[in-house]
Amino acid sequence: MLELDGVDVAYGSVRALRGVSVRVDAGELVTLIGANGAGKTTTIRSISGLLRPTTGSIRFEGTPIHTLAPEAIVGLGIVQVPEGRRIFPELTTERFERVYSLFPRLRERRRQAGNTLSGGEQQMLAFGRALMAGPRLLLLDEPSLGLAPLLVQDVARVVTDLKRSGLTMLLVEQNARLALTLADRGYVLETGRIVLSDTSARLLANPDVQKSYLGSARVSR
Repeated sequence: MLELDGVDVAYGSVRALRGVSVRVDAGELVTLIGANGAGKTTTIRSISGLLRPTTGSIRFEGTPIHTLAPEAIVGLGIVQVPEGRRIFPELTTERFERVYSLFPRLRERRRQAGNTLSGGEQQMLAFGRALMAGPRLLLLDEPSLGLAPLLVQDVARVVTDLKRSGLTMLLVEQNARLALTLADRGYVLETGRIVLSDTSARLLANPDVQKSYLGSARVSR
């Protein structure tokens, strides 16, 4: 469904991505893990059209999208849940039964302004906003960032439910154990390069990945 082939992205003279190649098949949940500054969010923003590759290509179902405007990419069904949530603070939560079934709390809060919600509720709202667009490919950028452990479990539950529904997802997540527990496959980014790719089970068992990225916390599927 999605293929990045040799993608380079630069911020001025600084190369943020260097020859990144990633594949996401229909129905898969694929994750990108890596340290801060490795290029994870840059990759997501490139797919969304918010950044333009200097070289390489990005294709969605075989069609090049790396020259399209962000709104055209959303129109194809590629929708992002951005890092930091970025809700509209003055708007009330939307009415949509699928979203309410995933996030019952939003039904209770449907008349509240976004900036009056808790951090966890705002993350639910960010998910819900993306789902209202009817995505075919969902890009998740650090969905557990800044959340308490119990709310991280809620995020894991929602991602698992969406995966079971058949939704294709690309997950960027600094919590590598969480990401690999949820995903089918993973890529490891270091300083803008893909240095390792494998099934999630093999990455979880890889001594180098364990040493560099995996803490002691565990997350259930």
